[in-house]
Amino acid sequence: MCPLVLISDRNPKRLERVRHLLESEGLEAVTASDSQEAMRLFVRREPELTLLQVDPSDELGMELCRDMKTLSAGRRRSVVVVAPRTSQPAAFDAGCNAFVGRRSGYESLVRTVRRFLGSYRKPRRTEAIELSR
Repeated sequence: MCPLVLISDRNPKRLERVRHLLESEGLEAVTASDSQEAMRLFVRREPELTLLQVDPSDELGMELCRDMKTLSAGRRRSVVVVAPRTSQPAAFDAGCNAFVGRRSGYESLVRTVRRFLGSYRKPRRTEAIELSR
């Protein structure tokens, strides 16, 4: 069985793009378009990894990270925040396990996912894709 990744993002196009990218890497992905849905899926499905796409002005995204990490499942599971570099200190203050700059691209995101999930599938050639759109 492949690892489950929860992706939370208020931007529907970016949400689907990241879901498709992770599924093409051999992962199972579930998506949430708001904080409430993300928390519900986090508790019910217990994903191995959660990716939170957070906009700089989105305090709810950082609160969601903080809330997830206070749960017992959140202490056992990894949360990665994907946001502009200026949000990095706030992301770590909220308790995330890792941070990926939004403009870092697909390879950086996949490298971070592999670091947390281990070798879930033989790596394949990656494409450079901008995560900020």
